[in-house]
Amino acid sequence: WEAARYPYAPRVNPTSLSIAASSLAADGRPLHQRAGEEVRRKAERRQALRARVAAEEDATFTPAINPTSEALLAAAADADPPPPPWAPPAAGGGAGSAVTERLA
Repeated sequence: WEAARYPYAPRVNPTSLSIAASSLAADGRPLHQRAGEEVRRKAERRQALRARVAAEEDATFTPAINPTSEALLAAAADADPPPPPWAPPAAGGGAGSAVTERLA
């Protein structure tokens, strides 16, 4: 035969070999033969993740606040909020009113 005169042996690079090896199961079956098992395995993993997230939702979290930050927050809550920058100056107060009074 002519094929015997021209032997062919492909050279496959290591990356391709590792990709091909990862597509086979431990028992050597290709993905299309074990697709049902893969779907079941992924569904079980997804269900376990959902259960873990549900368990975490029941947990409560209370942050620990630095005492200095807590005091600053309390002082800021008791103080009057500053007026917005577009608000007109208050009557009888502020640097702008002193200039207006001098000019009047």
